[in-house]
Amino acid sequence: MSASKRQRFAKAIVENGSVGAAAEACNISTSTAYRWSKEQEVIDSVRQLKRAKMSALSAYMTKASGKAVDTVTTIMNDDEVNPQTRLQAAMFLIKIGYERLDMDDLEKRIEALEEEAQDYQG
Repeated sequence: MSASKRQRFAKAIVENGSVGAAAEACNISTSTAYRWSKEQEVIDSVRQLKRAKMSALSAYMTKASGKAVDTVTTIMNDDEVNPQTRLQAAMFLIKIGYERLDMDDLEKRIEALEEEAQDYQG
């Protein structure tokens, strides 16, 4: 079986969400699909394809995030919008703000630990 068949199979796993659906999409038996899915080559291909897909999604979300925040802020500031909806918009912005702070803090802590580990190893 050629590497290109396995690469198509890996792509089908990512696109279809399961080994069984990928087997059907690639017109291979389920037993072959499950055997291939355990091969390091297929595992690595699936991982790489998922990373690429998530990277593209992240870029799209980054591009759209400014408009999303503007929309939520507009809702929050519109006196004609239901007060409960305005409150939910405000709470959403606060929640995201705190989560971002937590992520920044966690990133700094991880970087410090990595530096310590490097110093310890070096």
